[in-house]
Amino acid sequence: MQMELDLEEWNEEKHKTEELEKLVRDLTALRSISLDLEEMVGEQGQDLEKIDEHQDNTVKETLETGKILKEAAIIQSKGWKSKLGIKLGAIGAAIGLVVGPVGAAIGGGIGAIGGAVLGKKLEKKQKKNLDKIEFN
Repeated sequence: MQMELDLEEWNEEKHKTEELEKLVRDLTALRSISLDLEEMVGEQGQDLEKIDEHQDNTVKETLETGKILKEAAIIQSKGWKSKLGIKLGAIGAAIGLVVGPVGAAIGGGIGAIGGAVLGKKLEKKQKKNLDKIEFN
């Protein structure tokens, strides 16, 4: 009887030992998964930092581009007074030629003055509209 009891105890202890060994294997596997997860999260964090940095650079470059375009638009509009004055002066002179040389001179003068005035108004309007644009 004592032998049977010892055999049962031994089987019970063996079973407990097997369960503990399985628990150790499971905990080891869980630790491995945890380390892998930690590594992936770290990599994603680095990716997010790169994305954030790229976004900041894109915003800065876009603002700089906007400032450059605004300056270019202001410079371009400064020539409107003379361009319109010359073009409308030429049109006025061509129309005035129908009347004669004096008509050409009067038509050219009126066209040039009208073109200059129109160009100046358009230039002011353009500058006013561009001044509304702010880059922070």
